[in-house]
Amino acid sequence: MIIKNKLFSIAFMSVVIILMLISITDAVPFTHIKNNRNIAVSTPDPGNKVITATVPVGIEPYGVAVSSDGKKAYVTNSRRYSDTTGVCGSVSVIDTATNKVTAMVVVGWHPTGIVVTPDGTKVYVVNLFDNTVSVIDTKNNSVTATLEGFSCSYTYTNGITVNPDGTKVYITNQGNNTVSVIDTATNTVTATVPVGKYPYRVAVTPDGKKLYVTNYYNDSVSVIDTATNHEISTVRVGRLPTALVVTPDGSKAYVTSFGGKKIDVISTKTNTLIATVPLESRPDEIAFNPMGTKMYVTSFSKNVYVVNTKTNTVIATVHLGAPPDKIVVNPDGTKVYVVNGNNVSAINTKTNTVTNTVPVGLGPREIAITPDGTKVYVANCGTLDISGNTVSVISTSTNTTGVSNSDYHKLGSSKMKASLSKYKQKNHSSHHKVEKKALM
Repeated sequence: MIIKNKLFSIAFMSVVIILMLISITDAVPFTHIKNNRNIAVSTPDPGNKVITATVPVGIEPYGVAVSSDGKKAYVTNSRRYSDTTGVCGSVSVIDTATNKVTAMVVVGWHPTGIVVTPDGTKVYVVNLFDNTVSVIDTKNNSVTATLEGFSCSYTYTNGITVNPDGTKVYITNQGNNTVSVIDTATNTVTATVPVGKYPYRVAVTPDGKKLYVTNYYNDSVSVIDTATNHEISTVRVGRLPTALVVTPDGSKAYVTSFGGKKIDVISTKTNTLIATVPLESRPDEIAFNPMGTKMYVTSFSKNVYVVNTKTNTVIATVHLGAPPDKIVVNPDGTKVYVVNGNNVSAINTKTNTVTNTVPVGLGPREIAITPDGTKVYVANCGTLDISGNTVSVISTSTNTTGVSNSDYHKLGSSKMKASLSKYKQKNHSSHHKVEKKALM
């Protein structure tokens, strides 16, 4: 009888665990889970001997953005730490000429998404756990405003964008199914636009006139007129839409869906579904070449799909050593850089073949390329067991590295602590001034 009860208890707990896993998968887009567990390792090229730089930053670097002049890279360090202002995160400022951290700016709790205005004067940071947005003045690397009233507990790196002229910043709010519009001149929220359930990604057209938002639980895309800040159309797409990117000419928007093996194509002129690109596996992230003639799609398999955007057909499949994730294309369209496992692979766009695989840090989260295409910055967030604290810098002229994956989690912890100690005192004074001003 005791044995039967034990067997029943074990069976019951197994069912509960399975149901919990299913519930978690449905509760939030699976890409978050995939990224957090991104510990598979593909085989690096044994000929790699040199790395441009490994930059120690804060704990669990999450997002990375490069200024339009390419002189600075900004990295959100999502892991919290306690200081005199409470529980905070930080933003590391990297000088791309020297690949040295020149400032550590204290922001809110668990910063993730980050954008730099086109003129390079301001940086906007989404702080997930306190539902705020920090505004950083890039001249003196200090927080000049902390905006409140958001509901952005799951607004990750692609839930924030800035329009082409830098006058507005858009942020998705999953908690109340809206998109917030920030006026960058006054650093105030000027509108809150209702959209579908669980707005996930946001993208603005090159002319700045329309904003497209994927609604994860409505299987739809909301279209917002940026002049009136009203939803003007809703387009039905595949189940659980995630990534959304507008073509460089602004004519089409491409949408990936977690629930299906396809990509939906929306005409931005008519705001209607005009095509579907079938795939062999579920798509994840999207990047275009500068001309918009080719689209590169990562997937939940080990493939990167190359799509001809004129015919909306897959013209090549590039196989990698591990499931690919974040992806960027260099400015001249000759190379694609894609995170897979604890590596970044370089793809030759002429031959659609992998020319090199570069080992980076543990759990690479985000990737960004400088405007001149000479450097790629990779935020190494870490794994579930080991927190990352580095940014890998890849020279695109060599695409090489000699540092093994196991070495990265050992780098930077002591330097990072010294950087925090050095910079947080400098930023605390401005942080307190902002808080005092807000209370007046």
